[in-house]
Amino acid sequence: MNNISLKTAFRFFIRKPLLPRLNPKRLSLGIACFLVISLYLYQENTYETAFKEHDRIFRIEENFLSMGSIACSSSNVAQRIVDFPNVEVHTRVNSYGGKVKFELDE
Repeated sequence: MNNISLKTAFRFFIRKPLLPRLNPKRLSLGIACFLVISLYLYQENTYETAFKEHDRIFRIEENFLSMGSIACSSSNVAQRIVDFPNVEVHTRVNSYGGKVKFELDE
């Protein structure tokens, strides 16, 4: 019984030699894509969970000249944030020449 299945597999490999080489590559590509997507989802779901009351942390983004949203905000946000009474503490993150600068305002 085993001899027949080996003969069939050998004949299949002889007739279509490219297919047995593609299947391991496809499998490894599928596993790699699964791992990358899983790591991305894990990072997104555990973002800032080390802080207590992490469900109360929000990030404000600005639309900049219709080029998309950016997380660095202008100084006007600090002046406008006082109009929202629900905000207890806020900070600004700016990037100047590759250095990140944090400003904590209470």
